[in-house]
Amino acid sequence: MKRFLCIFTLVFIFCSKNPVSTSGDEIELRVPQNGSIVRTTQPEFDWYGLSGVNIYRIIIFTGSDTVVDERISDDSYTLFKFIPSGQYRWMVLGSSDGSNFKYSSPIWNFTLEPAPFRISSTLPMPGPVLDILPFREHFFAACNEAGVVVLNRGMDIVSRINTFDRAISLAVDSLSNLLFVADYRGNLIVYDISEIEHPELVNYYFVRRVVDVSTKWMRDTLFVIAADEDDGIVIFSMDPDGIFVQRGTPFPVGGYCNGIDISDTLIFAACNERGLKIVSFSNPDFPYLISELDLPGNAMDVVVNGMFCYVALGTSGLAVIDISNLQQPRSIFSYNPGIGTSYKVELTENYILLPAGTSGLFIFENPLSPFLIQQMDMPYTYSAKRTADGKFLAGDRDWGIVVIER
Repeated sequence: MKRFLCIFTLVFIFCSKNPVSTSGDEIELRVPQNGSIVRTTQPEFDWYGLSGVNIYRIIIFTGSDTVVDERISDDSYTLFKFIPSGQYRWMVLGSSDGSNFKYSSPIWNFTLEPAPFRISSTLPMPGPVLDILPFREHFFAACNEAGVVVLNRGMDIVSRINTFDRAISLAVDSLSNLLFVADYRGNLIVYDISEIEHPELVNYYFVRRVVDVSTKWMRDTLFVIAADEDDGIVIFSMDPDGIFVQRGTPFPVGGYCNGIDISDTLIFAACNERGLKIVSFSNPDFPYLISELDLPGNAMDVVVNGMFCYVALGTSGLAVIDISNLQQPRSIFSYNPGIGTSYKVELTENYILLPAGTSGLFIFENPLSPFLIQQMDMPYTYSAKRTADGKFLAGDRDWGIVVIER
């Protein structure tokens, strides 16, 4: 028994991440190493604890400015605040009483250089950015209880829309100049954005718990499809007087309907634990189920492109589905990072963007045969979109709108 305890003690000491120094008054730094290049957007700082020290003071600075000066009780620190790419220096001070910092470390240098993409700027917003919608020379941001914020291409806020409950998702029709807001607890709200910096309320329509919205012209009729978290898929069409009329009754999906996308007369629905459902609305008064596919995790969002669709799976990551045979959709790719929660998925010509909550933004290259090229750490990322000039915008709870470029 004594021999076992001795072995256990030795293993514990030598495997400990941060063994405490027992003598001396210099704090020994660990990471980022002196002269290193840091590729993450949220660098982690670590050092060996010093015996008798209860409070540490970490200082991160450039030649002229102090970026961070914080007091903590741990011997590690994660920089959640955004700082731009560049060269930085850092050091740690230690105190036994919280006021007299008589212990110190050497000063180390590091270069912050995320790759291949980098965060170039952030724009604080009045609430978590749950959806971003580019439209002509402007952007709309759904900011939860703070409503909708209208920005121009220069990222200047030009207008605010006060919605009724929580603005979660957005859709726009360029022919009618109508903006549709999924406002969660009971309202699909319609705004006239003919004067885009001065939106005007047109009307609102009751949908029990609307969480996503999409539009589609069929022949001469504009259809608006809403995902109702409780009741399923709700279909509206615009009559000759410009009034939207609900078609039939909500189509139940057997679980929470979290997200939708439309292709021709087909609705693709992300249905939480019930996976993916493909529904025809060729007769909008009587939609019917074509097929369904069980998927791991909780299906939160779906985007369709040609013969493939892309599904965000909550804590289970991403799935790519082959829909060339609508009667038998099949999963051809999945990626589960084991961290974060994927709320939405966004597709560009060359990339898949997967916002993943606490794990930031996952960027995959080559949508037909995806491979992960970068994880961009951010505090809590809900949404992402590509801009006309090839940049990415990420919607974050704490940082607001995050501009990402090469």
